[in-house]
Amino acid sequence: MPSAATSMQPTMEYLPKDYIPSPRDILCAKGRAAFDHRGNREFREHIEERLPRYQTAKLKIEKTVTVSEVMHRLYVEGYRFLRMDRKVGRYFVLSDGAGREKIA
Repeated sequence: MPSAATSMQPTMEYLPKDYIPSPRDILCAKGRAAFDHRGNREFREHIEERLPRYQTAKLKIEKTVTVSEVMHRLYVEGYRFLRMDRKVGRYFVLSDGAGREKIA
């Protein structure tokens, strides 16, 4: 029987092995390929639009709301955050929490 700790861990849903990231995918990786990927460029544009508001926020709740607005806009427009699992050679979709960390 699995322990409570293992049953509480989220499972990753891998994308197909031959998956090619779309322009609406934001690649969470280092390097030029991820930096130049269209989804990552557009992600930076979304962030730059809200950056002044985030930086001038006086209260933590104001920053939280700003991050939530960016997340909502990205998801409505069909974006998602992907990471490559190098051990298995496949991409997987990051959780909302991991996406929020990339924004904040």
